[in-house]
Amino acid sequence: MRKMRVLHVINRADHGGAEVYAIKIIEGLASEKFDHFLGYSVGGPILERYRKLPVGLFCMSSDALTFRSPVGGLRAAYRLIRFIRRNRIDVIHAHVFESYVWCCLVSAASGVSLIRTVVSSRRDAPVWTRPVEWLCSAFTKKFICFTQASRSEMTDYGISRSKLEVIPNGIDLCATQVTEERIDRVRQKLGEISGPVIGNVGRLTWHKNQALLLGAVSQVIPRTGGICVIDGDGPLRNELAEQASALGISDRVRFPGWSDDVHALIALFDVFVLSSATEGVPNVVLEAMALDTPVVATDVGGVSDLVEDGVTGCLVAPGDPDAMAEAITDLLTDSEKVAELSGRARSQCLGKFNMKNVCARIAGLYGSL
Repeated sequence: MRKMRVLHVINRADHGGAEVYAIKIIEGLASEKFDHFLGYSVGGPILERYRKLPVGLFCMSSDALTFRSPVGGLRAAYRLIRFIRRNRIDVIHAHVFESYVWCCLVSAASGVSLIRTVVSSRRDAPVWTRPVEWLCSAFTKKFICFTQASRSEMTDYGISRSKLEVIPNGIDLCATQVTEERIDRVRQKLGEISGPVIGNVGRLTWHKNQALLLGAVSQVIPRTGGICVIDGDGPLRNELAEQASALGISDRVRFPGWSDDVHALIALFDVFVLSSATEGVPNVVLEAMALDTPVVATDVGGVSDLVEDGVTGCLVAPGDPDAMAEAITDLLTDSEKVAELSGRARSQCLGKFNMKNVCARIAGLYGSL
């Protein structure tokens, strides 16, 4: 029996939620039933991870797709159409909005069914996205929404509920298992550590808002000691380093860049902190939950679908460094509470957010087209 051929389409090969989600699907559905391909524009830090997967890679553009460059988008669409016909693709799965719009044209021209993942809330999107979403839905067979809230949003855009499937983000528990040896290697790379480790992982951009975390950490460290590790890279790296210096905590904050063993790093953290101003359903929170690392997170986007305040972690209002500092300090000084929260969080990863269950539902969706 011929395998179903699925073309995943992203934009930049960055360390983002949509890009990691595509990896998890490819890994979870790497079986005798599916062949996977991935179209991307600009290579980035996550490209090496893709190269290690059983997936055919295709660079559809040497420039990132933007709506300010329709010629570049049309050129990428033409290349995708040729690739689809040459490789007899059965399903197009678009994971990023910018590339999804062009995939609608590709689907119409090639006759191949299109699925789109709705990774995050569209409430902060420009006004013009509403008619674009509605128009593009005519070319889309199914939408995968991570949350009921996202499904309601898309319904408000005029998209038929029959096209909207709620399938949560998930985590592969086997992939997150780490050894003490790996944790020790990460610890050595960070240099001398005295006291607890407060950690964050993500791109250093405005919407990840690590500036909020630094404001909170400047209050926590005088009480508890320890260090803060902000893993990742991005345009705000220098600005954040300057902020740490201005707060008098530059000797307690580490910016190691992207870790080559992020799961071991998260396992090393005594508390994981998500400080984002806006989010979808972040993979990194699921990773922390699966690794028994307690979570403090801003209550934005779909975060509350993962973290139940006081049950599986702690939620704080976005933009409130005082509340974040109190939540971090509380976890660093109450080991019993940490054990309770972490235990319940991991149980969620074994059930509702288990990637095996998620992939089974996605496979069923592919097969229904």
